[in-house]
Amino acid sequence: MTSVSSLSTSSLLLGGAQAKPSAAPVLTPVAAPKPATFASAGSTQAQAQAQAQAAVLALETRAASGSAASIVLQKSGATYEATGSKTVSVGANVTSASESAELRAGASYTFSTSFGLSSTRGRMKVELLDSAGKVVQTVMGGVGKTSAAMTFKPAANGVFSIRLTGQPIDKTTTATAIYQSYSVGVAQAASKLPTSGDKNVDALVFGGTNSWIHDTGALATLSTNVVKDGVKSLNPALSRKVKLAFMTNDSIKGLTGEDARGATVMTDTQKTAVTDALAYYSSVINLQFEAVSDPAQADIVFGQNNQGGTSAGYANAPNQSGGHAEYLFLASDQSSNGVFTNGSYGLTTLLHEVGHTLGLKHPGNYNAGGGGAPGPYLPKAMDNRRFSLMSYYGAPGVNANPQTLMSYDIAALQFLYGGKTNPTDTAALAEHQTTSFDDTWTGLETLWTPKGGELDASKTTKNNILDLRAGAFSSIAMAGSAANNNVGLAFGAKLTSAKGGSGADKVYTAATGDAVANGGAGADTLYLVGKASEWTKKGDVYSHKVAGKIVANVTALNFETVAYYDAAKAPVTHA
Repeated sequence: MTSVSSLSTSSLLLGGAQAKPSAAPVLTPVAAPKPATFASAGSTQAQAQAQAQAAVLALETRAASGSAASIVLQKSGATYEATGSKTVSVGANVTSASESAELRAGASYTFSTSFGLSSTRGRMKVELLDSAGKVVQTVMGGVGKTSAAMTFKPAANGVFSIRLTGQPIDKTTTATAIYQSYSVGVAQAASKLPTSGDKNVDALVFGGTNSWIHDTGALATLSTNVVKDGVKSLNPALSRKVKLAFMTNDSIKGLTGEDARGATVMTDTQKTAVTDALAYYSSVINLQFEAVSDPAQADIVFGQNNQGGTSAGYANAPNQSGGHAEYLFLASDQSSNGVFTNGSYGLTTLLHEVGHTLGLKHPGNYNAGGGGAPGPYLPKAMDNRRFSLMSYYGAPGVNANPQTLMSYDIAALQFLYGGKTNPTDTAALAEHQTTSFDDTWTGLETLWTPKGGELDASKTTKNNILDLRAGAFSSIAMAGSAANNNVGLAFGAKLTSAKGGSGADKVYTAATGDAVANGGAGADTLYLVGKASEWTKKGDVYSHKVAGKIVANVTALNFETVAYYDAAKAPVTHA
């Protein structure tokens, strides 16, 4: 089984082992042809050179006649992004030849050359030339050796040429026609994920690996787009949609190992849940999903199988599935995978496994299939589903399953793919996100509201804590005096309105931005960020001035008490 993780039915979520990346492609040297003389007996040096020049001209004419002249890089395995090679048999007495390949700035390339020597006294010079014809790197092969290699990282995009030139056979002659065939291979190393700059975000991604979805050859470089303080997203790496398919009865026949154990197609209910989950994902991150009918054409393929009661699902991470697409299997022997309503374990399982197919890992050192997830990890106090639904542990004080991605899941995915700052499918968000509450609310969620949103607890009679800070948690419809921190606000999101109910509510405002806060009935407290001296009041509006500039206006209604808090010291959760 090439699974990366799984989700068990117990409170401790279990996951499988990460697949081993496929080995780097090996370039097989061209068999050395039978030794040939440089020129026929009795020929002059000038005749020999003319013969060699004619052979070179013929080779270069053939090479320039079609697209076969270039080495086209095509996707390979997890070790290399792309590989391409070309083997050519040439006429006798060829002294020099070249091939070309289009390279990307910043990528690392390995050039492997091999050739059939016509003399064991010869040697080969391998040169790399840029698009202007300038030699940028040279490697000299050993005398009598049939191969040579070099590595290179271009500073600019362009078409580069790999030129092979035979060197004099010995000191007494200028003869250089020492090979009759050659092979040139180019391999672009997989672009490894950099660190994000935030250890909690890094705890959710496979840093230093190729485990993210991107077009072949795309590089993992940072953009200028800020996901959260100190974290910028990667530059867009997709020029196409991510293709998904559901397994068919025919495609199931090709499964092997544990994947094939009791494998069946998904039910209509499961297929609908997958479609809804991906619509939600694409409302949070800059990925679009396209359904295709043929599993062989998909990037992610969905099915179900029998997992022996040990897990509720498992999935492959990007570029870690071997020779097939990423697989996501729900366990057919778990009844929870038949219900996908908000708060259900089935929905949490599905969202968790989709996270793996897009590049999220477990935030702790655990895996149901044995071993553990690679580090780094979330701090022990944060390794729970309040901060990440990829965690194996429930959120303390909340008897609920996440119905959304949680704060660090969203930050990690937006680091990989960017945030959807202008979601068009508002229905998909509304299906998962609850923003209007009553006393029956017992859920667990994190809101993605980049254009602003409202927390409406006006129908509640219990005490609430409504927190408008990005990355912080509200506690809504609390059963007792202890805060349950059950509604988070994603980094990069904002809330512009908060309504309390008839209980004793507390509302915390954000450091910047305008908002309307209404305490409702009861003895309510408004917490403004900063010092009292930084705020002025006119009517119902409190204005926050920092360095001579107003950074926030808060319209406050129905509050009995106004207090102030230090944003730098206030925790994101409440006791």
